[in-house]
Amino acid sequence: MGIDLRRDMHVRARRSGARGVVLRHWRHTNGHIWAEVRFVNGDTATVRSTHLERITLTEEEQRELSSQSAGSLTDPLELMQRTIDRSIKVTGDCGTAITNAFDEILRPDGTPLTEAELRTVRGQVIPEEPLDEEKAKRKAQQVREGRQTTRSRQLEVRYAGEHEPGIVIISCNVCRRRGASRHEWRVALDASGVMDGTALHKIRSHCGQFASVRHASTLEHCVALGRLTGRVFSQRASDASRLPAKRSYKAAVPVVRKQATTTPSRPVKRARPSKRALAAEEAAKNAPRLQIHDGRKFVDVKRDAGRSVRYHRLARRLQALLKEGNHAVGQSYPVQFRAPRSTSDRCLELARLLLTKGLVAKVPVAKAADVQALRQARLALERHPQLCDIPITSAMDTEAHALALDETRVRRIERMALLFVAHQLWTPARVRRFASAVNEDDADDLLRDADCAKAACRDADALLAWRASDEALRSEDSSRLDAWRASLDDCPVRCDLDTPSARPPTKLDEAWNAPSAAANRCRRALREAEVGRDEARHREAALENDVFTGRHRTRTTPSAVLQAGWTRRWRDAQKVAEVFVEVFENAQKNENTINDAACMLLVRAARALPDVGAYIGAHLVRSLLAVHDLTLPLDAWGPFTMSDDSVGQMRELLGDQVCATPMQLRVALAQELGSLEVDAGDLALILCETHSCWALACRHAQHHASWNHDALLQALRDTPVDWAVKVREVLLDEYHLPFDPQVVYHPAHKLLLVTMVAKGLHDVNVLRMAPPASLALPRPVYRVWAPGDSPSREEVPPAPEPEEPGPPAPAPSAFSPMEDLAPMPPVPRLAPTLGAQYGSEVYAAGVAGGPAPAAFAI
Repeated sequence: MGIDLRRDMHVRARRSGARGVVLRHWRHTNGHIWAEVRFVNGDTATVRSTHLERITLTEEEQRELSSQSAGSLTDPLELMQRTIDRSIKVTGDCGTAITNAFDEILRPDGTPLTEAELRTVRGQVIPEEPLDEEKAKRKAQQVREGRQTTRSRQLEVRYAGEHEPGIVIISCNVCRRRGASRHEWRVALDASGVMDGTALHKIRSHCGQFASVRHASTLEHCVALGRLTGRVFSQRASDASRLPAKRSYKAAVPVVRKQATTTPSRPVKRARPSKRALAAEEAAKNAPRLQIHDGRKFVDVKRDAGRSVRYHRLARRLQALLKEGNHAVGQSYPVQFRAPRSTSDRCLELARLLLTKGLVAKVPVAKAADVQALRQARLALERHPQLCDIPITSAMDTEAHALALDETRVRRIERMALLFVAHQLWTPARVRRFASAVNEDDADDLLRDADCAKAACRDADALLAWRASDEALRSEDSSRLDAWRASLDDCPVRCDLDTPSARPPTKLDEAWNAPSAAANRCRRALREAEVGRDEARHREAALENDVFTGRHRTRTTPSAVLQAGWTRRWRDAQKVAEVFVEVFENAQKNENTINDAACMLLVRAARALPDVGAYIGAHLVRSLLAVHDLTLPLDAWGPFTMSDDSVGQMRELLGDQVCATPMQLRVALAQELGSLEVDAGDLALILCETHSCWALACRHAQHHASWNHDALLQALRDTPVDWAVKVREVLLDEYHLPFDPQVVYHPAHKLLLVTMVAKGLHDVNVLRMAPPASLALPRPVYRVWAPGDSPSREEVPPAPEPEEPGPPAPAPSAFSPMEDLAPMPPVPRLAPTLGAQYGSEVYAAGVAGGPAPAAFAI
């Protein structure tokens, strides 16, 4: 087990015994915790927490570390160079470990080896030879005998220049000398000289430190390094897929064929998909689909052909809006020289601009479309004749008054549980359909009772399971329970119904999915919320599929909610709803203000709901606070950062100086925005939206120069004043839906992506397809089609010719050239780190219109 790391903690490395102080720590995607440690000897290393132990440094050691941070080792470039020198260690065939700084052998005349001597000719067939360490040692001794040596380095670090502040270039001298076209990396420079773990791993892999993943350029680096040091390195890769392109794997490794045997080989055991996944796949295969007309035929709106129609139409309409205001389209923005800024400053700058331009429009939270639909569902349920509060009159006696209060509390719990299900449906259209479908149906309830009786007659275990699940609701459903008991006359199973037993571990019959009348009412409403064949519902669902990316596609459809067991575990939902009702009633008595401790209690209680985790639980609490007009004080973040979600990560990126409390963030944002009337829930939403845009920009900045921080901010500033409102209106109009400025569907990162596409600064694959013939139509033509219907080709009346020619298609963004080394994979969620400096002008020369740099970015 690793220790609980803290910044500036004194630690000791278990293996080497080195003593130092923690500069920073983070959690890797695999769950391990790593720390960057500054040791007393001046080195900076990345160490796993399980390899550290907590100690107390002596006063002399603390003075030594203080002198390093404020004395001789103040240059972060030198600290980064020392980190690389210590981290690189490549082992040759002879067993000798070669570090970053090595002894280079010279030619007999004392000159260094030339490029021709270091270059590797691809296409040569390497003979298959077993690895012989003794032979490699003798060969290395013969090569190095009598030769002069000089001290050299594999990797060296230098500043990129004044036009790229905060950026350093890591250059591979070995690959430069052998004539490789790509031999440099550009990384952000941290003030403490800390090197990002991803970049460090990449350069170690390039140098050949991991023999199991050596690819073509790494093999050539190792061969050249062996000639410079006089050592022997194997030229064979461990994986056939990583061999050089011009080299034949079959020629290098002979194929060994097995003799046929009569004994059949045992088949490979593969993991079978779950029944839920198979059922969802089968339902999706046979479900009706929305299709869009491209001018010649109908195509599936979710396929590439349908996405191409939508993106071409969207880019054309938005570019027309930009050109009306004389805003640039397809023009890159030059990077201006600015002083280096911290990650916190750049995040804060991005958040202010997103709020100013209206991309973050869900503030307050009540403006969000899903929250407004949830509020409408609450009002509809409160007007329901069987779920409304019992009015209290003066004519009631004491007993009637008590019964009315008890019945009102039961109904409030029922309404809150139904709001849980409505929130789980996630999208506004489904929430409205669900709330309107909550009705009584005595015939269906009687049918449910009959199904339960028949299932009980078939299986005694199922009867016991039904008794265990329905026992807590008998007081509320006593009349139907009596009728159900009377139907058991012919049942061969006889047992005591008043003594509940544990649920048996058997699969329940479908009849037990609604163990009470209340659960059956919820089940009917969920069935009514399905999309069906109605085109208007499909268009709403298609819009929501663009807006609510991710989770809703698999687990928030009505069928998925039923499969998750919400109606089967209805009593669990009612228990959680009881906690919510009690907390909300107390908050309403306290001037509609809920404290942080009560909010934390709600988030923890929501974890007991089916298919609800930390993030969905926090979102549920934040939405219901807005629905019930409750405010959260600005003194703590508590319930919205319980897990490693976007809010918590954005807080880490902003730092305690900006975002220690909600009030502190509100003051920081209001410095440029003026008054900002928000509560802690609204600020949490601002952090969530900003983090989505930050992660999107970081992911695309790896390959697109236009997504660098300064270029992105300039592109956003070069838009109309009401640009976000116009984009939202166009997005809704494309699905034939009305637009209301006070109802916000689209999140900030969706509007940001659409803006970059409209300005021609982001490349979308489907835009490379041919433009559809339906661009002249004012709105696209849709239809609902299911397998077995008529063929998908159908003629549509041609639209009138437009009066003016439309703007050209958006120009694709320029990609950075990459040959020898693959780029760093995109990281959709950013762990807080001082080393990952997004916004640095990595592609400054390319953006400014100059020649593209010879290095690629990490």
